[in-house]
Amino acid sequence: MTLANISLLLLVVMAGVASGSEDAGNLLPFAPGGLPSVLQGAGLVFFAFIGFDQVASLTEEVVHPEKNMPIGIVGSLVVATFIYVGVSLAVVGMASFRYLGETVPIINALLVNACCDHIEQVEAISVDECLGKCQMFRRPALLYVAHIVSGGAIFGLSASCFTSLMGQPRIFH
Repeated sequence: MTLANISLLLLVVMAGVASGSEDAGNLLPFAPGGLPSVLQGAGLVFFAFIGFDQVASLTEEVVHPEKNMPIGIVGSLVVATFIYVGVSLAVVGMASFRYLGETVPIINALLVNACCDHIEQVEAISVDECLGKCQMFRRPALLYVAHIVSGGAIFGLSASCFTSLMGQPRIFH
């Protein structure tokens, strides 16, 4: 399941880069919501890294835990951080923050680029002007990627639940 989740996240990055919909102008202004939005995002990312303490409870099953556990924990933290940063840059590069929304920003970024090119996104007066009136997809491949990523979210949620449950018997005992 983990490989499927990582593959889906890499698919998002590759779709953004390969479709040519990345625009560095979307990165400015850097923090459009100000400090409150930065703190809210930091809180969300903090909870995304919570599962790593569960890894530490599995030390009984590791050969040479004093050597291998720090490597495993720090290595997985570094890989997860690079994946988060890569996907975040790809999604924000694909669409302006006003199109991303709060619930499904990855899907919104893919859909807005399937419907509108960057110039139409910038010239649109409202978000509905680009997404709501989409009659023909300019990049239909991004629509398919959005469907694949939506279905893949089920695997991500399942893996997260299983990971949370894996260390519970050792913690409770």
